[in-house]
Amino acid sequence: MRATLMKNWIISFALASAASAAAVPAFAGQPPAHRLIPWGQARGQMQLLEAPDGRYGPEALAACGSRVLLLDAVGGAIVEMDRELREVGRFPVAPGGTGLGTAADCDAVAILYSREVHVHDRSGKRIARRSLPEELRFVTGLSLAAGGDVLLEERAARTFRLGAPPAGTSPAAADELDAVDAGLRVGRSVLSVEVVSGAAFRVIDHGAATTAAEDRGRREIAVGRDDLFSARLVGIDAQERVVVDQSFLVGQAPVVVERRVAAFDAAGNVAWSVALPAARHALSSRDVAVAGGGQELVAMVAAPDGLHLLRWALPAAGDAPAELRLPRSLPLTFAAPRGLPDPDFSAPLGAVAPQAELVTRDEMLAIADDYVRRSWYASSCNIGSGSCSGVDVVTPSWVTVGSHAGLPYKWGGFSTVDEFVDGIAACAFAGDKTTTGWGGSCAVGVDCSGFVSRCWKTTTKYGTSTLEQISDVISASAMAAGDVYNKASSHVRMLVARNSDGTLDMVESYAGSNAWRVDYTVRTIGDNSGYTPRRYFYVTGDTGVKPGTADNPIEIVGTELTDNNSTADSAEELIDSYGCAPGTNESGPEVYYSLALEATSTVTVTVSDGYGVDVDPHLLSGLEPASCIARNDVSFTVDKVYPGDYYIVADTWVNGSGDVLDGDYELTVEIAANGRSRVVVLNGGVRTAAAPPPPAR
Repeated sequence: MRATLMKNWIISFALASAASAAAVPAFAGQPPAHRLIPWGQARGQMQLLEAPDGRYGPEALAACGSRVLLLDAVGGAIVEMDRELREVGRFPVAPGGTGLGTAADCDAVAILYSREVHVHDRSGKRIARRSLPEELRFVTGLSLAAGGDVLLEERAARTFRLGAPPAGTSPAAADELDAVDAGLRVGRSVLSVEVVSGAAFRVIDHGAATTAAEDRGRREIAVGRDDLFSARLVGIDAQERVVVDQSFLVGQAPVVVERRVAAFDAAGNVAWSVALPAARHALSSRDVAVAGGGQELVAMVAAPDGLHLLRWALPAAGDAPAELRLPRSLPLTFAAPRGLPDPDFSAPLGAVAPQAELVTRDEMLAIADDYVRRSWYASSCNIGSGSCSGVDVVTPSWVTVGSHAGLPYKWGGFSTVDEFVDGIAACAFAGDKTTTGWGGSCAVGVDCSGFVSRCWKTTTKYGTSTLEQISDVISASAMAAGDVYNKASSHVRMLVARNSDGTLDMVESYAGSNAWRVDYTVRTIGDNSGYTPRRYFYVTGDTGVKPGTADNPIEIVGTELTDNNSTADSAEELIDSYGCAPGTNESGPEVYYSLALEATSTVTVTVSDGYGVDVDPHLLSGLEPASCIARNDVSFTVDKVYPGDYYIVADTWVNGSGDVLDGDYELTVEIAANGRSRVVVLNGGVRTAAAPPPPAR
């Protein structure tokens, strides 16, 4: 298998979208094994928690041969299912786990918690407990290596090994593994996935390289549509077809997602696929896996009537492309979890937001990080339950006597970090997980909207229903650090970064299955179904200059950007005409964007504006009019843009009467690496690269 994968994946190439876009006929095989476990606390049922930020139930599943393991995070148990999806074993674990990994021989399981990993043997006995080092914050997966080391995948493409701590030390150090060890282990190969554009993703075989400096084996796979947001690697089936969990963004505000799990063969064709509900009745970190030695697909679907467990027998090699059948009894459409209405102490809806202090994105993230990392000591007086003016207060169960890092959740809380520390010293309760009565004056902590309000440096607590007073709706594809996904009267979470596979690093004050704290999380775009992307009015660049100027351009990160902006708000008027169209009067105000290309790429830029507005897009290699590479009234595509730094300028046209047609516009940028800048050739076992021609300036 190893040799075959290396042979298939060493050379980089793009596949035609028609191969993946072809219609997928119905699979004539057997319907999946299907079992429904109702929600409830009785024997044979699965527990469900109604939390302020949504519902929580089984957090993850993993496959070991023909067995399926479920992490019941609310009930605190690992549930073992046989091939027919019948429960055959169960052992207790600490509640609140967020991830599940297994050893290759299935004799041990690892459970991820907020800041530590527990390892249990086959009998359920906990055999190891290891703290996570400070540098590990965004863990996307875990597994167990030979010798008991824990492998933690972070940010979708980095892997760390967490070994047993040396005697007398804690926590253990984590060693970042070389490129040949990164990603998801599949047999003896190591794979990862990254989104190239809205129409393609790239699969990387890290095992095709022997050092981190070498080119890695990679292939680009077109998906036959142009709204791909994420592509999470699930595994590889028995026929060596790569299985990918794809999310397509079909609605921006609020977010609407379509989801499809598909297997791609060596030619990039779809071998089989299945559509799964994108919204989850109960949130989970991993709900699909390849099982049975690569011959089966298992999934859990959290629906209003309970947890549906599904297992399909996968088509064999040579079979026609297959659409896996779903049980008719499976609900395919239902609302994403809303959560509980949050406390709101801000001005009434419709009130005008006061002028606020400008805040940079770096400041937002620094404030958030202080909430996650601040150390404090809990005494017995900070723990327990009580009453404040008739309001019940209960501290989260993770708060025990001793040292802690990170602030606890408090329903209705708006404490700064320093106010929290002072309150703890004054014997206030450390957080409050009750969801009635707006918290209580004798507890300190912060809830979801209070946390975002503090990160945005507001002096008033805004709730999820009134954040619209101080923020604009933006597209999900335009989200940047410090922007939020908000669901009115429910929950809000803040973006830190978008990973290469499209998953989202976020920070939030949330309940989870047993979290009740401010912490970093990794979410999918499907987890944000029903949320609206928003940007704070008073966010500014790190230089203190409003983003969009030549000195502080809006940075284009990743392979696409959608930005809703206005030249009427810009005072920048540096260029009146461009070398690529010297007779066109562009003397109105402009907005600047920066673009750094690491590979030769195709760049498409489009501007949409309204009646009485005329904003034109331009691509420049510098800030001088003579550096113009391309422009158009509406849209242009440049097929070969070489590696380097560029500017995109949205400039305002002035008509023959001298009218400045400035105003609102939407700019979209799409970048697709065309692979022409680096051609990897195997020549006598030595890798050589063809150098690109010099950029045309």
